Amino acid sequence: ANQAKKDIWINIPVSASGAGFKGTHTPSDEKDSYIYQLALLLRDGNEYTDRKGVDKSLNIYFEHSNEVWNFGFRQYSYNQAAAELEVKKGGSQLNSSKVPWVNGSHAQVWGHRRHLERIYRIAGVFEEVFGAGSVPERVRPIYAWWTIFPDQFNNTLSWAAMTYGDVTKYLWGMAGTHYYSDTEAAREGASVSDVIQALRDDSDKNVNRTKALAALKEHFRLKLCSYEAGTGATVGNRTNIGNRILAQRDPRITSVIIDDVRDNYWPLGGDSYNYFTLNGAASRYGCFFLLEDLFEPLNTYKMQAIWELTGYKPK
Repeated sequence: ANQAKKDIWINIPVSASGAGFKGTHTPSDEKDSYIYQLALLLRDGNEYTDRKGVDKSLNIYFEHSNEVWNFGFRQYSYNQAAAELEVKKGGSQLNSSKVPWVNGSHAQVWGHRRHLERIYRIAGVFEEVFGAGSVPERVRPIYAWWTIFPDQFNNTLSWAAMTYGDVTKYLWGMAGTHYYSDTEAAREGASVSDVIQALRDDSDKNVNRTKALAALKEHFRLKLCSYEAGTGATVGNRTNIGNRILAQRDPRITSVIIDDVRDNYWPLGGDSYNYFTLNGAASRYGCFFLLEDLFEPLNTYKMQAIWELTGYKPK
């Protein structure tokens, strides 16, 4: 971050110690915990960083783990089990009836709430280390959740507001994904042009969902972020994979990416947009990359889109 002179975005492990589940939003005394020591590392550095923390001119974004909503990931199971245990012990805010549950069993909603509760408590530790007012001005907690369920965003944020107060005091933004896929071209006989059009069409299909999230952002006075975004692929599907990969290398992919951000994200209320990912492979398991080889020339068609969107002028 310091060398690139860019803000840093981190994901704190779901099992990280510290920021205890009990009590109020007060400074932590668990100074040997993972979370407290992480905050110190980011502030002061260590022997491996020449005792330099993240430059004070840069912001620090953090999420609680990654896709805690995703029942295919271990962090989902960990968070869910921890939520149920917390409720079982008694005295938890997770089973508060202040806000009714939406689209889920009682236990599932406890898991939704615990995810945001952890962000709230971790924010308290970071504010102790970085100083009063650092959250959410410089240290920017991000509540990331499942994009396709705006109602779950609303339900959980409403619960947090009623339980811990104004969410703008401990959150900087809310986030989802902003992928657009080639699903409609995952068929025999679809040309590269068909794949390009499928990506454009899927980008357009995201508009209503982005508008719904933007409305929630305005209601809760937060920023709207994409923790992952970009040209996706129908993961696992081999059909027409040759042309689907060629489309990712086609000159027209530049305008596809630019138009998605400029037409279907920023004007609708989107703020931070994190393209996933810098480097990766093209396969039936996805084409999540700007570069397929870090040692190839950087002026790929995808990278040209990023330069255009950021205003960066390559030397």
